[in-house]
Formats: sequence, structure tokens, C-alpha cells
Amino acid sequence: AAIGPAFDVLSGDLADVSTEQARTLREELTKLDRVATLHRAMVVLGEVRAMIDAAQPAAPANDAEAAPAAEALAVPALVDAAAPATEAPEAEAAPALVAEAALA
Repeated sequence: AAIGPAFDVLSGDLADVSTEQARTLREELTKLDRVATLHRAMVVLGEVRAMIDAAQPAAPANDAEAAPAAEALAVPALVDAAAPATEAPEAEAAPALVAEAALA
């Protein structure tokens, strides 16, 4: 979308693109970087949530005041805590996304 279908991603030269196309490509790459950063932050939050859940002792079933307090401190389920933490899977997909952005 940023450069156009005539641009060959593998052998194309960025010197051949217009200023507007270069700006659009830069904006697309910035957006992809932000998405990757947010994804990594979500993974970290999921790991923190799992550590907090593992560190909290089980609340007694008959303590009516403990349940609301525990719910107030709970971290929202942003990432599946059971999912293994991976190193930025978007890093593997980034070249394909850049190529897609350049061609569209």
C-alpha cells in the first residue's frame, strides 16, 4: 500500500520512490513497530499476572471480605498466562509485513 505494486521488494531501490511514497512507507513501518512494542508489553503483563497469581495464597472459602479485595487487586486477563512466552513472533513476520506494505 505504501509504495505500489510496481516496486520489487527484494531488488527495488528506495531511491526510485517518490517522497510521498517514502513517507507513507515510513508511517507504515512506524505503525508496525508500535504494534510489535504493544505485543511485547502484553506478553510481559501476562507473565507478571502469572507470577502474581502464583504468589498469592489461596483465599479461604468462608471469608466474604477476602474475595472482593482479591478481585480489586487482580490484573485483567490481557494475555493468556498459559501461553508460553515467545520472543516477538512478529519479528519473524516483519519482513513479510514490510513487503506487503511496500507492494500495496
